[in-house]
Amino acid sequence: MKFTRSWRIGKYMLSTNFQEVPALYTIGITNRTEDYWHIPMNDFDNIYYEELLAALEFVAREFSLSACIVLASRKPEIDDEDREHGSYHVIFFDKLKFHDCWRMKTFLPVDPMTLRVTRFFKYKANVLRCAAKTDSEGATVVQAPVLRELIDFHNRSRECSWAHYKWCMLMYGIPELSLLFDSFEKVKTIEYNTRHKK
Repeated sequence: MKFTRSWRIGKYMLSTNFQEVPALYTIGITNRTEDYWHIPMNDFDNIYYEELLAALEFVAREFSLSACIVLASRKPEIDDEDREHGSYHVIFFDKLKFHDCWRMKTFLPVDPMTLRVTRFFKYKANVLRCAAKTDSEGATVVQAPVLRELIDFHNRSRECSWAHYKWCMLMYGIPELSLLFDSFEKVKTIEYNTRHKK
């Protein structure tokens, strides 16, 4: 179903287009641990990789974080100045309170929708896409995120989620770091409808 409406305002034409967006399905990992702490997970869209690294180093210092992985959520592009540009997902392993995770997002150039959603759903687990987006027939529309880098900030002052780290080792083949892990084993994944293609 598609509906278009246009209005003439002086010398300008204002048009609106309403149409049904096809359903897209994917799987995401939640950031809540079994003991109700949260690990920081962030979505970055359309950012230079060097800017992302600078932002991650800043929050790692500010919040005493130990390590994270960076996933390319879309195939990165290289510009004329040989700089990598793309969309990325970042998963830290340190356990923080919900409000500290949210406060960290305010320091970062994250996807703006992340800040809007978190404001209205306080104390809820966040979800980060970890699988391909597929349509109702199961055809892949957007590829699954791929490992770009494991970053060790060499800080060992916080307890980390072993369940999330183990899950990332299985999904992305990251090596085991000697962090201060808890003893929990379960991580929650959710299948959900993204309702948009990009």
